[in-house]
Amino acid sequence: MRARVRVPVAWSYAFVRRFHAPSSAVLVVAQSIRDELTQRGFKNLVPWSRGVDIAAFRPRPRTAAGEPRPIWLYAGRVAIEKNIKAFLALDLRAANGWWRRPAAQGAETPLP
Repeated sequence: MRARVRVPVAWSYAFVRRFHAPSSAVLVVAQSIRDELTQRGFKNLVPWSRGVDIAAFRPRPRTAAGEPRPIWLYAGRVAIEKNIKAFLALDLRAANGWWRRPAAQGAETPLP
């Protein structure tokens, strides 16, 4: 929140803590995050594993993709705190393609 609104960090955590208080679980991806949020008064913290089920997921061999390697990809929501500008500013010599899906239209369009 601090990247969007200049308020004291304690106020930001208080707002987010109040927002998540009614939830049955707050998912955390690492023990360090769990420890930090516990210190800041969050409750119902539950570990969330983001692993890949290798029994179900079988990627194609590298040669089958037909693209130069490596392929650099950002897959996530577009938000100021994600610092996507820094990623886009990197000098990456590889295949690239940037697409976004506007929520209202549902159509993919290339980013400039």
